[in-house]
Amino acid sequence: MTLVPPPNLPADAMLEVFVYPENQDSALDPANPYSGSRRLEFLGRMLIRPAYLSAVWKRSPRIGADELEVCVPCDRFMEKNATAYQWHKRVRGYPDGVDPDSPDV
Repeated sequence: MTLVPPPNLPADAMLEVFVYPENQDSALDPANPYSGSRRLEFLGRMLIRPAYLSAVWKRSPRIGADELEVCVPCDRFMEKNATAYQWHKRVRGYPDGVDPDSPDV
């Protein structure tokens, strides 16, 4: 199955998503709807599957359950898609002790 194109992110959102924050517990910025990396991580984990399923459904509305189980695996779903989209190449800054060249990143 062909990979669904990744979402287009505004520049402000890309800064929050791909730049490791100095202070992960910083207060939300009311002027920036993309502030709050922990909040974004939580929302992303909750919303990525329904968004992906919606895209798959629009492309193949008659897809069967067996095929859905193959294209939307439960284990490592986000990691597999992030790898396929090569998002690791966009990340700027890592926590102490994390090797950015590790295949696990």
